[in-house]
Amino acid sequence: MASGLAIEICTEWSQTASWRSQWQALHQALGAGHPFTAYDWFSWRDAAYCPAGSARVVIVHEDGEVRAIIPGMLERRILGGLSLHCFSYAANGHTPRGAILARPDDDDARRAVINALLTHLTPAPHLMVFPAVETTSATRNALLTLEQLGLSLHVEHTFEAPAFDI
Repeated sequence: MASGLAIEICTEWSQTASWRSQWQALHQALGAGHPFTAYDWFSWRDAAYCPAGSARVVIVHEDGEVRAIIPGMLERRILGGLSLHCFSYAANGHTPRGAILARPDDDDARRAVINALLTHLTPAPHLMVFPAVETTSATRNALLTLEQLGLSLHVEHTFEAPAFDI
């Protein structure tokens, strides 16, 4: 991780409120043209779909300035008879777009947020699920760096929803 970057992991949605304005600034910087990376959309999604205590919002900041955010939750999934801890990005197969929130040119922050997923989550996930990531996006490129760590990419759905085994 680049020096000077700090990690905060929010385990309850209410802990994200102090980051709202900076979150919205990153959403605007993405130039997404859709609400699916906006703070209020995730706030609604958390209230509707996340059991209490399952939220895991990773915030990478430097001197109080947010550089990257990845909203998600920890859940248990049964795959092939195995019960796995999963970090699931706060989207699903019906969400048209998802992304690590970071300025378009801030690859260091994207790598830091991915590193935080690998090293700071408790319990450590066996599987990370990232549906709705565009195949040509900076988020997809950052996630592909996981392959350099020996993690394998597989497609969860036929419409290109990458997930990574840990």
